[in-house]
Amino acid sequence: ADIIGLPVIDDESGETYGVLCDVQTPAVQEIYCVKTPSGNVVMIPNVPAFIKRIDEERGIFVSVIEGFFSEADDEI
Repeated sequence: ADIIGLPVIDDESGETYGVLCDVQTPAVQEIYCVKTPSGNVVMIPNVPAFIKRIDEERGIFVSVIEGFFSEADDEI
Protein backbone atom coordinates (compact mmCIF):
# COMPACT_ATOMS: atom_id res chain seq x y z
CA ALA A 1 0.00 0.00 0.00
CA ASP A 2 2.98 2.32 0.53
CA ILE A 3 3.76 2.35 -3.19
CA ILE A 4 0.24 3.16 -4.47
CA GLY A 5 0.32 6.62 -6.04
CA LEU A 6 3.98 6.46 -7.04
CA PRO A 7 4.84 7.48 -10.59
CA VAL A 8 5.84 4.66 -12.96
CA ILE A 9 8.95 5.71 -14.86
CA ASP A 10 10.91 4.20 -17.76
CA ASP A 11 14.26 3.09 -16.31
CA GLU A 12 16.22 4.19 -19.39
CA SER A 13 14.46 7.26 -20.81
CA GLY A 14 12.98 8.71 -17.62
CA GLU A 15 9.54 9.00 -19.28
CA THR A 16 6.66 8.83 -16.80
CA TYR A 17 4.00 6.35 -17.97
CA GLY A 18 1.46 7.00 -15.25
CA VAL A 19 0.76 6.33 -11.59
CA LEU A 20 0.48 3.04 -9.73
CA CYS A 21 -3.24 2.77 -8.89
CA ASP A 22 -3.52 -0.82 -7.60
CA VAL A 23 -1.55 -3.96 -6.76
CA GLN A 24 -3.30 -7.25 -7.45
CA THR A 25 -2.17 -10.64 -6.17
CA PRO A 26 -4.14 -13.17 -8.21
CA ALA A 27 -1.77 -16.13 -7.96
CA VAL A 28 1.99 -16.52 -8.14
CA GLN A 29 3.08 -12.90 -8.59
CA GLU A 30 1.85 -9.40 -7.98
CA ILE A 31 0.38 -7.39 -10.84
CA TYR A 32 0.95 -3.65 -10.83
CA CYS A 33 -1.91 -1.61 -12.31
CA VAL A 34 -0.73 1.67 -13.82
CA LYS A 35 -3.18 4.44 -14.64
CA THR A 36 -1.97 6.40 -17.68
CA PRO A 37 -2.61 10.13 -18.16
CA SER A 38 -5.44 9.25 -20.60
CA GLY A 39 -7.17 7.18 -17.90
CA ASN A 40 -6.39 3.71 -19.23
CA VAL A 41 -5.04 1.04 -16.86
CA VAL A 42 -2.06 -1.05 -17.93
CA MET A 43 -1.09 -4.17 -15.97
CA ILE A 44 2.57 -5.05 -15.43
CA PRO A 45 3.68 -8.28 -13.73
CA ASN A 46 6.05 -7.69 -10.82
CA VAL A 47 8.96 -9.63 -12.26
CA PRO A 48 12.59 -8.49 -12.66
CA ALA A 49 12.26 -8.31 -16.45
CA PHE A 50 9.76 -5.43 -16.09
CA ILE A 51 10.16 -3.92 -12.60
CA LYS A 52 13.74 -2.73 -12.28
CA ARG A 53 13.62 -0.96 -8.91
CA ILE A 54 11.27 0.76 -6.51
CA ASP A 55 12.28 4.03 -4.89
CA GLU A 56 9.58 5.03 -2.41
CA GLU A 57 10.55 8.70 -2.81
CA ARG A 58 11.00 8.90 -6.60
CA GLY A 59 8.87 6.14 -8.15
CA ILE A 60 8.76 2.70 -9.71
CA PHE A 61 11.30 2.23 -12.46
CA VAL A 62 10.33 -0.18 -15.21
CA SER A 63 11.55 -1.63 -18.48
CA VAL A 64 8.68 -2.60 -20.77
CA ILE A 65 8.30 -3.85 -24.31
CA GLU A 66 8.20 -1.10 -26.95
CA GLY A 67 4.65 0.12 -27.52
CA PHE A 68 3.36 -1.39 -24.28
CA PHE A 69 1.87 1.88 -23.04
CA SER A 70 1.24 3.60 -26.37
CA GLU A 71 -0.98 0.74 -27.62
CA ALA A 72 -3.16 1.02 -24.51
CA ASP A 73 -3.62 4.74 -25.12
CA ASP A 74 -4.44 4.17 -28.81
CA GLU A 75 -7.51 2.10 -27.87
CA ILE A 76 -9.47 5.19 -26.81
